[in-house]
Amino acid sequence: IIDKCEPNREMFKYTVWYLTHYYETSQVMGMDAVFCYLVDKVYIPGKAFWVSENVNKKIIESCEKKRPTLIGKTAPELILLGMDNQLVSMHAVQAKFTILYFWDPTCGHCKVETPKLVEYYNKVKDTLDLKIYAVCSDTSLTSWRNAVAEKKMEAFINVNGTRTAKGNFHDLYDIYSTPVVYVLDYRKRIIAKRLPVDQIGFFLEFYKKHPTFKD
Repeated sequence: IIDKCEPNREMFKYTVWYLTHYYETSQVMGMDAVFCYLVDKVYIPGKAFWVSENVNKKIIESCEKKRPTLIGKTAPELILLGMDNQLVSMHAVQAKFTILYFWDPTCGHCKVETPKLVEYYNKVKDTLDLKIYAVCSDTSLTSWRNAVAEKKMEAFINVNGTRTAKGNFHDLYDIYSTPVVYVLDYRKRIIAKRLPVDQIGFFLEFYKKHPTFKD
């Protein structure tokens, strides 16, 4: 569509603007890959003649934040401080599925979603090869430990996101609010992202029927 519109400057401008906004703000999982495609095709080559240099730069920066965590990419490594004061590698977690759960004890939405995740994990842990790598963003180790106990998260792999050996998790995973869920396969590839907790079970049941699933 873009290629066909390009000879007509006004049609090209409208089409690209519409598609950029549509896919950057899409609530459908995975559509951020389309946004990044548009950035590669139009904005990086400088074809978006109607936007200022500063706006063009911001659009490209937005894409670069999303690019490392597009579905199908290997999840960026996290090496964070665990409950025993030892660094814990996310890539070293051995499981068919790994859920990355970014949360904060003071976050109102986390207070709703975390008990659901604990309930789901307790329900499937004996029948599904699943681990939860829970990244807390609270800078206080005491508050973090107290929250883990209070919310009965002891069965998770609990780590503190502010003590890291591999960079800031906010930047690595484009975390600008909590909670955020990523689902990884056994090779630590991202297969789902930003799911509500109550949709994780439905997604995994669907995914296990997918031809690429390795039982």
